[in-house]
Amino acid sequence: MKAEKQNYNLHIRVNIDESNKNEFISTARFFKERYKKKIIVYPGFVDGIEGCKLSDCLLDRKKKSQFLIELYKEHGVDVLGFYPDDYRYECPVRSPYHHVIGPNGEFYKCWNDVGNQEKVIATLDKGVINPILLNRYYVAGDPFDDKKCIDCIHIQTCGGGCPYLRIQNEFENKNIDTCDLIKDNLEEYLEIHYERIIKRNE
Repeated sequence: MKAEKQNYNLHIRVNIDESNKNEFISTARFFKERYKKKIIVYPGFVDGIEGCKLSDCLLDRKKKSQFLIELYKEHGVDVLGFYPDDYRYECPVRSPYHHVIGPNGEFYKCWNDVGNQEKVIATLDKGVINPILLNRYYVAGDPFDDKKCIDCIHIQTCGGGCPYLRIQNEFENKNIDTCDLIKDNLEEYLEIHYERIIKRNE
């Protein structure tokens, strides 16, 4: 039986930090040149929820933005876009219908929590076992309770950033940057967006 031709794109994420960011473009070209199909290779920035400090191995928001700008200007690679999204959706952390199931049937609200027994919110045999944490994910970390967010012009497109990280800042004394990559780079991002449109219409 002849297999039907499938029409789909293959997305390959390459985790990026300070130690390997310079190898991204060669990795992307390897897949593009070898397979010559609808392959999208994009950088997935590694963020430090625990342990590794930004100064040691991770890229902060400004370095991430500069990395994307250099990818476009030096190599013509545009993978994450430079124009603010005109739509927003709530993170699954806040939805009662989204859960992450661990290897032992335990339930979490975010994949960042998998393996952390203190972050198990329910189990198959007992149901909800951590209602305080569950309710915290539903209602805490609201950007509209944050004056910095309310006063920021980007709140319409970033939605206040990741609610999981906002909750960590609020309840675990973290100081994680939740702002969108476009912040502080709006003018340069829009110039690149305009340039892309001109090239596309030529």
